[in-house]
Amino acid sequence: MDIQEILKPIDDLWNRQHVAGVAHLNELAQPPFGSWHGYGWRKEANGVVVSPFVDDPENMVALVAKIKQLVPQEVTVEGLVTPRFREIGGGVPQQLPNLDTFQPGNIILRDCRSAHNGTIGAFLTAGDGSIWLLSNRHVMAGCSGSQLLGAGRIELGTDVRSVDKSNLVDASVVKINDPLQVNPHFEEVGPVQQFAPQALSKLLNETPLIGNEKPPVSKFGNITTLTNGKLVLQCAKVEIVDLNRMVKKFVDQLAIVSDGGLFAQPGDSGSLIISNEQPIGLLFAVSDHVIEIPENQSLKPPFYLANRLDNVIQELSNQEVVGLPLQLMLDKKQAMAAR
Repeated sequence: MDIQEILKPIDDLWNRQHVAGVAHLNELAQPPFGSWHGYGWRKEANGVVVSPFVDDPENMVALVAKIKQLVPQEVTVEGLVTPRFREIGGGVPQQLPNLDTFQPGNIILRDCRSAHNGTIGAFLTAGDGSIWLLSNRHVMAGCSGSQLLGAGRIELGTDVRSVDKSNLVDASVVKINDPLQVNPHFEEVGPVQQFAPQALSKLLNETPLIGNEKPPVSKFGNITTLTNGKLVLQCAKVEIVDLNRMVKKFVDQLAIVSDGGLFAQPGDSGSLIISNEQPIGLLFAVSDHVIEIPENQSLKPPFYLANRLDNVIQELSNQEVVGLPLQLMLDKKQAMAAR
């Protein structure tokens, strides 16, 4: 059975309980069904596993039973107790001495109230040869050029463009005024290939996420620098608490767990996620508040969320944002051509 057919009745249940104006009051009156804050899925060797997220173990049994009624018998339903997801905050930035100011992994300094310190995720080139710095919307949105600073408090650019009102991505770009300042090299990560939508699709749709064989991922962020993890879930629906404590509903996100220690901390927002040399996502959220987790739970938080990179590039390429086709900048020669 197609995965979308499996997920549709779960989506319908979610929409009845979480979309304003169409909630069923008799369902919302029952705490177990109103308490979940998203769900993900993965392919195992023996089939599909669906995992609703709850932050209170007492609500798990009834919710899992309800979802089991909605999916084919061969689908496993495994609830996950996890704190609610939140945008990764600002943190205390580091000026990394081995990085150029305009290089992935270096700092983006908040100098206005509407944005937060973060990480340069990558650089993108547009169809007209212009170069754009990529990070999260919650890092860069609302900042004019004089308020968006890099290492040494050097101005990063003046033309900031964000994807607004999207439930797919938390993404912004700023146009680089002097392309010769850009060093697109990903420090310590190793080789990075040009983004290929078909490679991401193959990774997500054809690779079973089995035990320790889950796809490896890495990122280089400003605070935790190089860290490694595993891609464990595709999140069909998930609620994110933003830095103003407002709840946003996202769809089609990627969930990652660390290989050891913390995969990311405040200030790492906007880091590019790499898997086997393939760029796959843009880091933006985490579930890391401390709550009691059942010992027998197969996947344990913190979970780190990333936007799919195909969605990021497509949304940024739209007419309302950059309005031109975008691709990763991987070679400094592209800066020479853009001059």
